Amino acid sequence: EGTLGDLTSESLQIAIFDKDRIGRDDFLGSAVVNLLELRAVHEKLVEAELSIKGTVSLQLTWMPNSPTSAPAETKSGAASQPSVELAPASKISAQEIFAVGVVEVELQAGFNLKPADRNGFSDPYVIFSLGNKTKKSSTIRKSLNPQWHEKFEFEGVLRDLTSDKLLLQVFDKDTIGRDELLGQAEVDLLELRASSKKSFEVNLSTQGSISLSIALTPHEHGPTTSPGAMPVFKQNPNFSLPGEIPHTPAATSPPAGMLASISESFLAAKGSMRIELQRAVGLKAADSNGLSDPYAVLYFLGKKHTSKVVPKTLNPQWDQSFEFVGTLRELTSEACLLEVFDKDRFTRDESLGKKTIDLACMRSRHEQELEIALPTQGTVFVRVAWTPK
Repeated sequence: EGTLGDLTSESLQIAIFDKDRIGRDDFLGSAVVNLLELRAVHEKLVEAELSIKGTVSLQLTWMPNSPTSAPAETKSGAASQPSVELAPASKISAQEIFAVGVVEVELQAGFNLKPADRNGFSDPYVIFSLGNKTKKSSTIRKSLNPQWHEKFEFEGVLRDLTSDKLLLQVFDKDTIGRDELLGQAEVDLLELRASSKKSFEVNLSTQGSISLSIALTPHEHGPTTSPGAMPVFKQNPNFSLPGEIPHTPAATSPPAGMLASISESFLAAKGSMRIELQRAVGLKAADSNGLSDPYAVLYFLGKKHTSKVVPKTLNPQWDQSFEFVGTLRELTSEACLLEVFDKDRFTRDESLGKKTIDLACMRSRHEQELEIALPTQGTVFVRVAWTPK
């Protein structure tokens, strides 16, 4: 029960199981039904094709609450459909896209996940990565069809947040040994600029799917940053997305108010940026012994900086720092690429994953701890510190 606008803004998710008296129930397939058509036609027969095999027939009917009045009849004698006013589809305006806001991710459920344990089940949890931020869900024990219904928030400039893809990785929690990757997927957030709330069913790279609802919400402070907060900027001010008007040198500043809290003298200050590679966990195994010989490489300001090699591990401890000198503006306007490799003696070193580090956050703080989820597998822990001269 609810308003037609609210009920049809969400997709209907169906999962079919076979009931077993002994043993776990078998997953037979899932489907997602778009309810938007009920805004125009208040009754509809739907044939939903399942993800594995077969179809499900549904009769969908919208019934408005009208206890005091019956539907008016037309000249032909048929009852006319009641008139329902719907709020226009929520869309992020060109002004709001530069505001500070929140991407809210609601993790709903997983279906037909890969079994990783001897009992035929898994203990799944999900790690979300957006930009330099990661969020982790709770662990659901002994399930291939977990139900989470948990919400996670990523805060920043909405243009930056929607320019990145949301990476989700599903792991099996192990009490002994490393957690096993059950699959991963990416969600393109550009769609949220046209419709600020959207449901997704995302197929994982191995087996199964994850259902999500993602909402984009600007803060009420408008197109400027929230009071007292420092804005976050894109790594390259001349970068533009397909369909957008590229920035020109004469118009590199965001809309009025974006730079209000940053003085030119602050950005022009000289100092040093120290990037400390601390450690990594859960890296991809590249060698026949189930381990790797990992080292990390930073590509920054046109130079390459390499850490030491830590042999035979998926959880290396580097604790190495690299220092870069320049103005705060220069050091936070460049993208820093982190790539992890497996060292091989006889063949070329294999890449275990790479990710760009956004240093724009250092405009609002002098030190930052980052957890960088690699798109392949594993997380790298980095500390960044700015010291003005």
